[in-house]
Amino acid sequence: MPRNTVLFAWELGEGLGHIRPLKLLGHKLADAGCDLIFACRDPITAGKEIPPSLGRVIAAPFQPLPRLGLGQIRNYASLLQIQGYAEERELLPLVRAWKDLIDLIEPALVIADHSPSAILAARGSVPVVQVGNGFLTPPSNARRFPDLQFTDEDVLIPAADGKILQTVNRVLSHFGGESLNVLPDMMDIAGQCVFCLPELDPYRPIRKTPVLGPLEPLPRLMLYPADLRVFAYISADYKAFDTLAKILTHTNFERNVFVRGLSEAQSLMLENSGLPLSRSAPPLTETLPASSLVIHHGGTATTQACLFAGRPQIILPQHNEARHTAAIMQDMGVAVCLEPEEAHKLPEVIARYLSDREWRETAMATARSFHNRDLPDPMKGFLTTALNAMNGGPA
Repeated sequence: MPRNTVLFAWELGEGLGHIRPLKLLGHKLADAGCDLIFACRDPITAGKEIPPSLGRVIAAPFQPLPRLGLGQIRNYASLLQIQGYAEERELLPLVRAWKDLIDLIEPALVIADHSPSAILAARGSVPVVQVGNGFLTPPSNARRFPDLQFTDEDVLIPAADGKILQTVNRVLSHFGGESLNVLPDMMDIAGQCVFCLPELDPYRPIRKTPVLGPLEPLPRLMLYPADLRVFAYISADYKAFDTLAKILTHTNFERNVFVRGLSEAQSLMLENSGLPLSRSAPPLTETLPASSLVIHHGGTATTQACLFAGRPQIILPQHNEARHTAAIMQDMGVAVCLEPEEAHKLPEVIARYLSDREWRETAMATARSFHNRDLPDPMKGFLTTALNAMNGGPA
């Protein structure tokens, strides 16, 4: 491969929240003269978004059978445990598959989006720049991966945490790699680009480098529509999806609904029942200004877009990272959080939007404060970090 080849790695997570940022970053490196290859967990969806002219899309190695019954993801170590990092027989073939892919491509740089196994595979041989939101890019300057709530209580029992470290070190030894002293050492790489607002970074108390801010385009700040218009961006695997779909079907206000992960048969069934569906994810820069209220699962990109649009949010978290985000939004006074068992309360919260002027005014005032900030150029920060890493310069 040419020595300006960059391998984009996406191992964990779902949806366009990973693909679209990689596409944006890819355009920046392509403009700088790099050849690109995208190794994606979902190469079919990625292939629909990433044009062939930008780079080849291939399948990425990932753990097809994550460990169930281990509880909620409370920190990055528990995420690794769910992905089989406590078992050498699970982790070794995964890292080897990534290493074989890297050896085959011979990239000058790896851009890792939620790809811990790719980071381990590239360790000591290819520079890595990690990209993503706050939770997915933990800093290396800690003795352990902190809990999302920054409590002193250990999230994993010490034996489990120690077992993950031992397993990682045994796997690294198969490839002649140096052992880690502590788990966060795996993030001691050429660079990190954290694309989120400081308020949404769960590692803000300990992170030593500044975050770069939102990566994707942000919506304009506009007045609310005269009538109630609800935008719902939800997932078909949400635990209370049936309840949610029934509520959104039997309403008398305008709504725009996009459901990630629906089959064609499910889409037709919902449409026949009277639920209006968008067949593709609409651009938030256009959809949010035309909406009054937004229902979503607490993803970083959607949350940030709602903040800048000045739109109140109803957050339906599916995991603890989103619960952390929802708690911050509730403290700001711009969102209400509903757990799956509370999904039946959605009509009450929507009614609150109509009666609670303070909620709307707080969302607008918060949006104005963000628009008045002097935000850094995330693309400039990324390009500097990536090119420095590729050329052996400072991160």
